[in-house]
Amino acid sequence: MRLIAPFAVLAAAGALALACVTPASAATGQLRLFSPYGQQEYSDPAPGCYAGPGPDTLVVNNTDSVVLLFPDDNCQARVYWPVGPFEVTLGRDAGSVQVLR
Repeated sequence: MRLIAPFAVLAAAGALALACVTPASAATGQLRLFSPYGQQEYSDPAPGCYAGPGPDTLVVNNTDSVVLLFPDDNCQARVYWPVGPFEVTLGRDAGSVQVLR
């Protein structure tokens, strides 16, 4: 009985600590996409594919992740343009954007 109590306290503390932690896989920061056809803004985006505004896009990647710009709307085209963390690029066709981290 005396051994069970310390382990129960440790397990409860560990569960509480994990409940307060944000996922390490999400990028931290803002991803902003502007074009004559629309704009999107994503805060702390999780890894995955996101809609883009289309051609002639200004991409402001203020995240800690590389993002890939695709001309299609589902991140499936073979042609893509990488934008590094805290980089800006102008005039790209961003039908969709994939966050890697």
